[in-house]
Amino acid sequence: MRKFLYAVAVAATALFTATMMAGSASAATAVLTWTNSSGGAVSGTLSPDSGSATFNSTSGSSGVSCSSSSFSADVTANGSSSATESLTTQTFTNCTPHGLFCVNSIGAVAVDNLPFTSTVSSGGATTLAPGTKGPIQTTVTVNSCLGQIKCVYQATNGSLSGQAHNGTKADNSDNSLTFTNQPFSLVSGPTSVCINPANFSATYNGIHGSGGYVYTN
Repeated sequence: MRKFLYAVAVAATALFTATMMAGSASAATAVLTWTNSSGGAVSGTLSPDSGSATFNSTSGSSGVSCSSSSFSADVTANGSSSATESLTTQTFTNCTPHGLFCVNSIGAVAVDNLPFTSTVSSGGATTLAPGTKGPIQTTVTVNSCLGQIKCVYQATNGSLSGQAHNGTKADNSDNSLTFTNQPFSLVSGPTSVCINPANFSATYNGIHGSGGYVYTN
């Protein structure tokens, strides 16, 4: 009987220890993991399968729509409460104007002063902050009836706030990142052609790297 009780006690202790270890492992899960919440911690370079973006007036009646947008970001840290990335490239292509006075087409949309720092918190809140080269800035080159004009914008609040899909697996099904109506102020360019202020919105789907698609915990 004593041997039996001893064996039960040992088994119970082992079960308790295993449970505690599992709990600790769960608590230590990285914010960004590969494929699902139990995947390995994400590292390396990330980019999306697809993306699109708009730079619109506050009313939405005029602006620029880009049917294609992409980025490249290097993961620099990935802990249990937050992850950080260095945004090294961001592109906008296939851009067209709508409702802009005297604007015939869009020459280019370029992101200046890269790299930027992106911080993803547990829960999915994402902040894009300036790096050492200057503020978050975008230059939109428009082809107008007055010739080629550059409209230069800077993030009004200094940084951008986005949301990575998170929580249940269903919410992570498209592994995406979304920015909605982030305010930008015109710092250079004629207001007769360049909208001011401008709201930036973008959605990036299928964010992935060498280990697969990125899951946000």
